[in-house]
Amino acid sequence: MSKAISTASSRVPRNTPMALTEALVARTMRAVEDAGPTPG
Repeated sequence: MSKAISTASSRVPRNTPMALTEALVARTMRAVEDAGPTPG
C-alpha cells in the first residue's frame, strides 16, 4: 500500500497543492484496489 502512495507522490511536482496530491493518491489507491484483491 505504501508503495502505491510513494509511486503517486513521486509523479507529483513539489509545488502541487496538498489537496490535489491527496486526490491523486486516493485515485491511485482506488485503481490499485480495483486491479487486485483488497488487503485485509
